[in-house]
Amino acid sequence: MKSPTAGLALLAWVTACSSMASNEDMAREIDPVAHDIGPAKQTDTEGDRQGDGARAPLPAPPMVLSAADRARFRPLPARPGAVPVLLFHGICPASCSPEDIYGVSQLEFARMMMMLESAGFTPLSIADYDAHMRGAEVRLPIKPILVTFDDGRLDAYRGADAVLAALGARATQFVITAFPQGNAPSFMSWSEIAAAQASGRWDIQLHADAGHVRIRVEDTPAGGPVYGPFYSNLAYDPVTWPEGAHLEPFDSWKARAEGDISRGVSLLSARVPGYRPIAFALPYGDYGQYASNDPRIAPELRGFLKERFGCWFTQPSSNPDFSTPSKTHELWRYTIKSTSTADTLYDWLRARSSQATGQAPAQTPAQAPAQTPAQAAGHDEGGCCVARAPAPGFAAAGLLLAPAALLARRRDRHAG
Repeated sequence: MKSPTAGLALLAWVTACSSMASNEDMAREIDPVAHDIGPAKQTDTEGDRQGDGARAPLPAPPMVLSAADRARFRPLPARPGAVPVLLFHGICPASCSPEDIYGVSQLEFARMMMMLESAGFTPLSIADYDAHMRGAEVRLPIKPILVTFDDGRLDAYRGADAVLAALGARATQFVITAFPQGNAPSFMSWSEIAAAQASGRWDIQLHADAGHVRIRVEDTPAGGPVYGPFYSNLAYDPVTWPEGAHLEPFDSWKARAEGDISRGVSLLSARVPGYRPIAFALPYGDYGQYASNDPRIAPELRGFLKERFGCWFTQPSSNPDFSTPSKTHELWRYTIKSTSTADTLYDWLRARSSQATGQAPAQTPAQAPAQTPAQAAGHDEGGCCVARAPAPGFAAAGLLLAPAALLARRRDRHAG
């Protein structure tokens, strides 16, 4: 039997959300050639957006699980020393557009976060996660988890912030600094990024400056262009470099790729009080370890990242293991897609929680098959740009009041 209180809360939430801009109105554009996040419309300014109610965080849906969900999402066994890492991109107010394969509805995101709480997981700060991964002394909860977002999408901030607040939880947002720098309206502005960092619910880290794109890396035998990730390839241009293989010099690649990362760190340091460069999320999870048109790139970029960040994230597998302290600093995340639900996420956590610590996924970076740049251009595990059908939201009729134990736990978190 549905609780009248939960029903009224759901009605109030639906009414509040219906008055705000929907995901269908996002001015987010996809580059038709590179199949990547293209430059969003740059028609407004930072000042124009101050006090814009359409950009404010959405109210949280009723933070309750159905009786069936409470019965299903039982506490999972702890894996000492192991930390699962989740990767989100967008949170849509209702359902996501068909093109957004990495977006989930706010209802399903809330259900996922409540599932994590019910299963006994506690979200970490990026600083505690990094310290643990480097083997430093840090006190962790019994079942830690790291919740991350890529790109700095406005809908993610709007859809997730109140949910995190209601649960006393936190997340890490990896931002593309070129977007706030260019006033791209579909992404967080500098003031929103700074406010998120100051809230204590969000840890801001770098995803790229202008380097989350694919560039021309070679031509097919028929003369058609082939595109590959910005960081992991030399640029190809027969006009600029008419001799030899028509590739940019290695020193030019270093200035372009490593300069882009350094510029992003500098922008965050200047615009976001409290920011420290702790972690880096590689666009496409790729620094040249999968394929590159120059074998020097992967070891050079790996060394560059190791000097500047405690850890960085790749996506070697769609079914990664939990992360454990690592000397390589190279860590994995489980990608949430539009087809993901709290149920599928719980099933992955349950399978990985019950295995022996340190067991590798089916395909590790060292086992990844060799690819040409042409083949690698299709590698997009953990990317952020194209989409399928929206994830189903959970039925309103299934929303019931949260058990007293969970409510007390949330109060304790807020008190801390």
